[in-house]
Amino acid sequence: MHSESLIGLPVIHIDLGKRFGTVQSLILDPKGRRAAGMLIALGGWRKRGLLPMERVYAVGEQAVTIADEEAIIGMEEESELRSLWRRGLDLRGMQVLTVTGRDLGKVAAFTCSPDGVIETLYLRRGAKLRGRLPGTIPGTLVRSFGEDAVIVAAEAFDRLAGEAAEGAPGPAAGPPPGSVWKRIAGWGRGMKRDEPASPGAESPPSGGE
Repeated sequence: MHSESLIGLPVIHIDLGKRFGTVQSLILDPKGRRAAGMLIALGGWRKRGLLPMERVYAVGEQAVTIADEEAIIGMEEESELRSLWRRGLDLRGMQVLTVTGRDLGKVAAFTCSPDGVIETLYLRRGAKLRGRLPGTIPGTLVRSFGEDAVIVAAEAFDRLAGEAAEGAPGPAAGPPPGSVWKRIAGWGRGMKRDEPASPGAESPPSGGE
């Protein structure tokens, strides 16, 4: 699943045919180097919930499906997923460095497997690759990511240089045609993270925690 095309997809129950909400953002787990779940807009002012990746039935081009009415966790419930959401990590725009300190650019987008494992990073060009095409880095070369940077294996630099030399543009890093991303960009980015004012509803947290 592509990080950009996922945003804005409806969440549909496969047995009820009911729409439970809309995907706002992916919630990342740096320890597992994966997407652990999704932030779901449930409708109404600031009413949101959390959908663990293991409770997603499937991710399609037009919808995310679930098979359990209780799959979406309330924001008032303490959980590991809620703790990860409060950290607010977002790979998009994050600097990518090799373990040897080379700047490879910034993450434009990424893809995940159905269970959330990061498969590919799509990059904007960096200082060391100026004038060349943006490239891709397989998730297997990602060593870690945190608040400020994604750290990748040293061989990632050679891979990007090789892609540029071949002149192959590869998959587009930006939103696919017809994506709703432009309309809702920023929903899940930079969201403040406080205790909910009431069950099922959250008011914006204050600046720093």
